[in-house]
Parts: sequence; structure tokens; C-alpha cells
Amino acid sequence: AYPLYWGTILILVGVLFFGKEVNGAKSWIMIGPVALQPTEFVKFTTSLALARYMSSYTFDIHRPHDLLRVGAIIGLPVLIVMLQNDTGSALVYGSFLFMFYREGFNRWVYVVLIMVVSLFVFSFLLDPAALLIVLLLVCVISEGLTNGYWRSKLIYVAALTLFVALLYMLLPMLGGSISLHTAILVGVVLSLGLVAAYAYRYKVRNVLMFVLFFFGSLAFTYSIDYAFDNILQTHQQKRILDLLGLESDLKGWGYNVNQSKIAIGSGGFSGKGFLEGTQTKFNFVPEQSTDFIFCTVGEEWGFLGSALVIVLFGILILRLVRMGERQMEPFGRIYCYCVASIFFFHVLVNIGMTIGLMPVIGIPLPFFSYGGSSMIAFTVLLFVAIRLKTNLLYNPMTDLHKGLTQAEVIRSREQHGRNLLTPAKRKSLWALFFEKFSDPVIRILLVAAFLSLGIGFIHNEFAETIGIFCAIFLATGVAFWFEYDAMRKFDLLNSTNDDTPVKVVRDGEVMEIPKQDVVVGDV
Repeated sequence: AYPLYWGTILILVGVLFFGKEVNGAKSWIMIGPVALQPTEFVKFTTSLALARYMSSYTFDIHRPHDLLRVGAIIGLPVLIVMLQNDTGSALVYGSFLFMFYREGFNRWVYVVLIMVVSLFVFSFLLDPAALLIVLLLVCVISEGLTNGYWRSKLIYVAALTLFVALLYMLLPMLGGSISLHTAILVGVVLSLGLVAAYAYRYKVRNVLMFVLFFFGSLAFTYSIDYAFDNILQTHQQKRILDLLGLESDLKGWGYNVNQSKIAIGSGGFSGKGFLEGTQTKFNFVPEQSTDFIFCTVGEEWGFLGSALVIVLFGILILRLVRMGERQMEPFGRIYCYCVASIFFFHVLVNIGMTIGLMPVIGIPLPFFSYGGSSMIAFTVLLFVAIRLKTNLLYNPMTDLHKGLTQAEVIRSREQHGRNLLTPAKRKSLWALFFEKFSDPVIRILLVAAFLSLGIGFIHNEFAETIGIFCAIFLATGVAFWFEYDAMRKFDLLNSTNDDTPVKVVRDGEVMEIPKQDVVVGDV
């Protein structure tokens, strides 16, 4: 896992210096006539590295030192991808939060993240006074749900309302002026300052935590405008404003999404038919073979086809989660959850942006979007998850009786022989490797590869064919290595000395005997 991770990181760094810029992102590298996007493969190697580190016996997800290392494993490729100006691909690494939740990460982190996203959105939709009121009510209600004592919360809200009303109405009478937002802000800061002093003095930690949470949220709210104007690029600002309905530029920033919604809507319930979509056929939708591929599905196959695609993706993701839960080793579970998280994020964002529910960030739809790099990366991600062996615990039914008598032990040994393992006949390494090609999915991919090869000879274009063959051999190779490594470790375990002591029940007593003296019928 680690060599693959560091290898792809070095390739990412190389792309910064020798890469090719496409659509403003310097994230492609040319190998002869073939263009590869290493970012797609780093998702796979990062998943392996996370699974490797987090599955170690010394790892503790609640220990800051371990969390810093996990953050470094994720943060390093994110930083490099951001330097390549590929923000969409960098955001995909945030999907690992779903895996962290399964592994027991602090749930309050997710509450804070949801609050941050909500504040960012509502800061555009609400005026400052309304946003301040909503923020205060959320904190008061949350504190009430946590600690109770609703009567004191009602008294606080009533007293604060009275103070703000008097300040807002009386100050102009005295010759001053104050806005409603300023009056609310003054009242909230003064009142919560007193509450914080009270909570600190009497060591009411829950109340103090919510007060600090409010002030942190307030500071974040006032920093949003600066971050929006000075950190985000112009096209990112326009996409957010278009998504929230604050600006409408159907011939500029909003053109792609508008044409995509027209194409999907024109498909109706059952669609126009295969290759009969007018919006996509006549190229009204930009990037319709890559980022906006789902609009082709919507127009040609309508609501039924779109729903079927979403359901199939849902089944795939749930299947990955189930595979993860069946793993007896943490490595397999963590890796399967990483893959499920990546697929979920890609499907959610890609389909969401084609129907105007997500900002346009330019990430492919797995197994649909055109592109050899994403096809190979998603195939390897999925096939390694499929080929991870499920380690099922063997739990035989134990018969809690008195065990065998000495006479029964002698008869059993005469009938069945001694407990000496005879090594099973092993398949040759070639037979073990070629056995991987019997998988139905591999066979389907082989058929697709040979069809693509035939089309490649016609159009003199072999990039996709090479990508599919690489994915097949990489997936079967990884599967072969996992099975070979498991067999090697199994042989190592079976080489344990036959005199290893084991406990059995005989003549109603628990006794310790050499392993080679165990007979059929022993408990």
C-alpha cells in the first residue's frame, strides 16, 4: 500500500512540472499519444494507504497523533491536486468522512461541518439580522435538547428580545441611531458574555461549550464574504450564485446546467430512444460525454432510465458497504468503505450538478463518463474490493458433554489415524493466475476490450482499449497477489509445531495435550 501511495504522489508532483493543462487544470500527463490523469489513481492508492495505517493494532481514531497522520495521508494529495487547479478532484477526498464515521470518529465533528455548510449557504440567502436570529435560536434549542431546563431558555429569549426592542426604539429618541442587526448583535454579545461568565464560574461545561460554539459560528459568518471575494475564483463564485438562484446567466456561467436540465426534462417519462436525443445529438450540451454524461441518459431513456441508473448505483454502493461489514479484518472493511464513499460522492455530485442541485465541479460519473483514466481507476477500485477475501469466522456447535473416554480416544485414533496434516496439493502459480479470468465480470470486460480493439482498428484509436486491458490485468494481478499471499501465510501457520499444547475435554475434565494427540470426536 505505502509504495503505491508514494509512487503516485511522486507522479502527482511530476505533473506540476511536466503536466499538460486542460480546461485550466494542469492535471494531465502525456505518455506518447495517451493522456493520463494521475489524480484518479491517487484515490485508489490513498484508500489503500488509509486502510493499511488504520488497520494497524496500535491505531486509535480518538488519539490526536494518529489523526494527524491520517490527515497527512489525505492532505498531501489534496494539496498537490489543489496546486494543479483541480478543485473538483480535491473535494472527492472529503468523501472519506463517511468511512471515518463508520470507524467511530467524533460525531460532533460532523455537526460542526453541517453547521459550517449551512451557515455558508444561509449567509447568501438571509440578511445579517435574520441570520443572527436563526443562529442564536439553533444554539439555544440545541442547548435545551442537550441539558433540558426549557424554562430558563424561554426567560433568556424573552429578556433578550425586550432588551433589543428597547435599545432599537429608545436610542433614536435620544438622538442616536442603530440598525436592527447592530441592536441584536449588541444584545446577544452582552447576554452571552454574562452566560459564559456564569458557566465558567460554576463549571457548567455544556453551556460554556454552546456559547463558544455560537461565537465561533458568528466569527465564521463574518469571514464568509472575505473568503468568497478573495479566495474563490470568479467561475467558482458564479457557479455558487447560480446554484443558489441569486444570479441567472443562461448564456454564460449557467449555460451548461440550463442545457443539461433542458435535455433531461425533454426525455419525459420513457425518453426519446437510443441515439435519438436532439439536445445531445446536436451538441447543445457542453461536455456531454464526460462531466454531463447523465443528461444523455435522461434525454434518451427518460425518468425510467435515469431512475434505473441511480438504483443500480445505490445497489452497488450498498453492496460495497455490506462487503465491508462482512470483513473480519479492519483492512478490508476500511478499504470497502473508502471505495463506497468515493463512488457515493461521485454519483451524488455528478448527477446533482446535471439537474442543478449541486455546483458544477467537474468530476466524472463512474463507468459512464468518457475517459480512460477514470475508467481504469474505478475498475481497479471496485475489483480490488471484490477480490478481498471475506474472512469468515468458523463457529462450530460445541457439545458441552464430558468428552471422550480413554477407550474412545484409542478407537478413534485406530479408525481415523493421528492428527498430522497432509499438505494439500497446490495449484501452480500460472493456474492460480489464469483462474482469475473465470470471473464473470472479467469475462465481460474481456469481451468489451476485444470489441474496443476492433473499433480501434477501424478508427485508429487505441487509448480506451489499452485502458481496459490495463484495468483487467491490474485487477487480476492484485487478486492473484492477495490469494497467493493468503496461501503463503496459511502455509506458515500450518507449519506450527505438532507439539503445540491445546485444551480438550476428556472424561469430564479439561486437560492440555499436544496437538498431534487430538482425535476425531474431541471437544
